[in-house]
Amino acid sequence: MQITKLNIYGFGKFHDTTISISNRFQLLYGENEAGKSTLVAFITSVLFGFETGKHRYAMYLPKQGSTYGGELFFHASW
Repeated sequence: MQITKLNIYGFGKFHDTTISISNRFQLLYGENEAGKSTLVAFITSVLFGFETGKHRYAMYLPKQGSTYGGELFFHASW
């Protein structure tokens, strides 16, 4: 399976953001505090479950006050 699109409602610094992925390999790079680790945490949270209130620092609550969460879109390439 391949992730084709991230639709982020609100997660950390991202809100109402859609990221399309067209290649099989995606490289994330950028300056410090650009959101690279936040994107990886978002994908991990969607796949394995969002953090609960016990570890609020790991929840990545939206900084702009938007809806928390998002969705991933996949393409099955068998």
